[in-house]
Amino acid sequence: RVRIGEHPDRIRLVLDLSGPVQYTLEAQPGGAQIRVDLPGVAWDAMRTWQGKTTPVLAGYAVEALPDGKGARLILTAHGTISAGLNGVLPPEEGQGYRLYLDLGK
Repeated sequence: RVRIGEHPDRIRLVLDLSGPVQYTLEAQPGGAQIRVDLPGVAWDAMRTWQGKTTPVLAGYAVEALPDGKGARLILTAHGTISAGLNGVLPPEEGQGYRLYLDLGK
């Protein structure tokens, strides 16, 4: 599952995972996209989403990594965004692993 929460100072994206994951974040030139590479992940959530009514996040798309062994999440903003706090949360209170990404507006 993918959850997106827009807060006054940031956007929080949370991905529900079946286990711990390694990942990398990279801002793309121009500041309107952030790429999240997830090696070894088999993506089974929605592959595209458009935030037509959201003020900051325009949408996301998922594609295979170049080596075919994982997923690449591409986040696109209406303007510029930056990567902030991020990490993998361990299972607790009935929830599994979660990857959270805070994106600055």
